[in-house]
Amino acid sequence: MDRKEEILQATLKLVATQVMGNLSLSQVVDSVGIKKASLYNHFHSKEELITGLYEYLRESAVKRGQLMQVDFSQLVRGRKPAQVLQIAVQNYGKMVNDGEMKLFYRMIISERTFSKEAAEIMVLETDRMIWATKQLFYAMQVHGLMNFNNIDSTAVSFALTINGLLNYQLDQKMTAKDDSDRYNKGKEMLEEYIASFCNQYAVEDGGKM
Repeated sequence: MDRKEEILQATLKLVATQVMGNLSLSQVVDSVGIKKASLYNHFHSKEELITGLYEYLRESAVKRGQLMQVDFSQLVRGRKPAQVLQIAVQNYGKMVNDGEMKLFYRMIISERTFSKEAAEIMVLETDRMIWATKQLFYAMQVHGLMNFNNIDSTAVSFALTINGLLNYQLDQKMTAKDDSDRYNKGKEMLEEYIASFCNQYAVEDGGKM
């Protein structure tokens, strides 16, 4: 583990035990056992450090889940619309629910209403999800699987709905006494939404499901 990773891991441990807004660079320096000058070699501000932690955890989750940059044109070939969307949603779900990323993601969700740093991360992550959805929808339209009147606005609506459903499903899993009933209900709602979306936008020749 190099110095930068040590700093990021120490930051993760600190924000896991306190409100992110209360984190100070002095705490990070003391936790790692370095001088501030060493910290400034990698991060020049608390905001930059939090963003760096987010990027580090996201990249690590993507690598562990083998979810490297998707070739959307390749993804849509030979698949029905619902299959494409299910794969895309499952891959995103794996990323945000991966170990440390899941912990960090839950923290920023809980703190976004009063922490500028958390709100900025949420905006960045949502923008990334919307951008990826737009690219996927353009590929699906080009390959004749979907037909959208306005791809951009439809992608925003889809991405935000999926994000909400994934969070709802995660909340159910955390509060359920077992893996049945409530957790399965969240999965069913997600599947029903994808099916309904495909029935609305899928091209007949491409197959509704």
